[in-house]
Amino acid sequence: MKRFILPLVLIMLSAAGVFAQKAPSVYMLPVGDKVVIVLGDTPRNVSSFNVFRAEGKSRDYKLMTKDPVSPVKDPYKAVELMGEDFNWIARKMGSMDPDFVYNRLMVDRNTAMALCLISHGLRLAMGRTFVDDEAVKGRSYRYRVVLLDVLGKEINRVEKNVTVKQVVPPQKPSGIETSAGDSRIIIKWKYPPYRGGDKDIVTGFVLNRREGTGDFIRITGAPVLRVEGRLSYVDEGVKNGKSYIYAVEAVNMVGVKSEKLYSESVRPVDNSPPLVPEGLKALDKEEGVLLLWRISPEADADHYNVYRGESLKGDFEKVNDNPVPVGSPRFLDMSAVRGIVHYYRVTAVDNSGNESDKSGPASIIPKDTEPPAAVTGLSADVDADKRFVDLSWRPKEASDLSGFFIYRGESKERMMRIVKDPVNPKDTTFTDKGYKGRGLHPGRNMFYAVTGVDTSGNESERVYVDVIIPDNVPPPPPFSLSAKPEDTGTVLLIWQPCLSRDLAKHYIYRSKSGDFVKMAELDKEVYQWEDSSVERGKEYFYKVTEVDSSGNESKPSREVRVIPTDVNAPVPLSGLEAEVEKRGIRLIWEPSAEEDLKGYNVYSLPPGKESWKLTAELLDTAEYFHRWAKSGTSYSVTAVDTSGNESRKSVFVTAGETEKSGAEQ
Repeated sequence: MKRFILPLVLIMLSAAGVFAQKAPSVYMLPVGDKVVIVLGDTPRNVSSFNVFRAEGKSRDYKLMTKDPVSPVKDPYKAVELMGEDFNWIARKMGSMDPDFVYNRLMVDRNTAMALCLISHGLRLAMGRTFVDDEAVKGRSYRYRVVLLDVLGKEINRVEKNVTVKQVVPPQKPSGIETSAGDSRIIIKWKYPPYRGGDKDIVTGFVLNRREGTGDFIRITGAPVLRVEGRLSYVDEGVKNGKSYIYAVEAVNMVGVKSEKLYSESVRPVDNSPPLVPEGLKALDKEEGVLLLWRISPEADADHYNVYRGESLKGDFEKVNDNPVPVGSPRFLDMSAVRGIVHYYRVTAVDNSGNESDKSGPASIIPKDTEPPAAVTGLSADVDADKRFVDLSWRPKEASDLSGFFIYRGESKERMMRIVKDPVNPKDTTFTDKGYKGRGLHPGRNMFYAVTGVDTSGNESERVYVDVIIPDNVPPPPPFSLSAKPEDTGTVLLIWQPCLSRDLAKHYIYRSKSGDFVKMAELDKEVYQWEDSSVERGKEYFYKVTEVDSSGNESKPSREVRVIPTDVNAPVPLSGLEAEVEKRGIRLIWEPSAEEDLKGYNVYSLPPGKESWKLTAELLDTAEYFHRWAKSGTSYSVTAVDTSGNESRKSVFVTAGETEKSGAEQ
């Protein structure tokens, strides 16, 4: 019951809210030969009330209450007034202590109002009802109820004519339904929505139960509150396999019950599976796989089933032909195949045939020490362009064959396995593409071996084949090529050779003004070369390549540029003339005939001073204008070649003089 209905307090609050919306402040209810007056939705400041009565049409009211009706002060007196209702009220309040229960009700108005709807004893204790037992059946009376505050001052009054007569039983419930579970039956029924006023005073429902052909017994201590949409009860006092019939009665505010509504016979069943077995482990024994697990704690456990699968995500098949006794949680699987991984799970089955979920898996590979047979027909083909090796072989059939291992090495004594996991047993070919698919090392003699491996890790004898990997890969180019002009006019090349193991020689290439021409072939031990066929002052370019023993030539090294050094200075210039013009002096001379001429320098010799160079940069023409120079200044010129050699100064010429001095030595 605790699982299927809302907490009691919420239901009581909901019920109080429903009745408060439409309930009158005072109910005046005829019950056979008496009239029961009950406070309904009264203001919160109502502390007590008085009841007056007049007969027939008379307005001569007689006070019926000696003292105003108010809550009792003593909790134990309240318990006495509640009578048998105290037990279920106390359980709903969470304590059997009279002081706690009554004080809690006094401060919790909503809960108290909800419980007062279904308990006459609680209404008496809390001063919310008055019974006029002096009324005479068949007579009519007019009642006046005066509501008082804590000071006894009138707050409001309610008057109503009442004819004392037999109470008509409430309307019978309808639509009863039952649903059975494991030691539990849920009963649901229907009832018209609350209409309000003092005509609709049904507050709850009483449930009765009959087991088999026995008598009906009441199973609800407190009536089930009339809360629309929540008319249900969960009976957890039943036993699986027994048949039950239920009867529901509507009960009104003064305890009058309706005609019973009966259910069909219903039988609770055990449809809850047992707990999953725990502690499963698998042991490899000579006669098979021994499974052990912890005994089931379920009282109704009957036996176990054992399941086996070849993968965790695959299907599991039951392997026990007969149920495994509940008191003997062990099973020997003699049909397990050695060398193959097996996964096991166990279930528990109860007396009703409910089977638990499968336990967590236990895995095992029964030990196999016999290796598979060696492969046959191993052959190898080499892809010369890619330097890939294609292997193929023929396997021997074996039920526990896991695959094949591939080995490679430069000798049979030094080989390494080149596959992490065994090659699929359905595959009888393998392509070795080398490191990261770059192909095998060129020019090597390689040995390959293939073995069969079973599911227990047993490996067959190796079968070998050897191949020669073609060398079609050129070596890398040399490093750090440099070219240095020598004083003798030659060019010295120096480089660092590549580290290729099959390096055979070096090629030297030179270019002067066009294509490169191979100048020399050098042994691999030679790391420098001197070019004596160059012309001084000319520009040359060089590059070097490496050649391996298979004739593969590398890409060229970086190009280097050099101009051979010229140690001979140009011939002194001649024909220097100095002409005085309006704004300075113009010098002209005969151009130099040197092939490696780079330019000219001009020097002046002012009167009484030493000569000094006029040109900050070399001139590229045989002419110079010395602006603002004056007559009487002497001049000389020199030629400079591309190697930086400067000729002797020409003969000094003085501007404004026709006669020239001798050349400077």
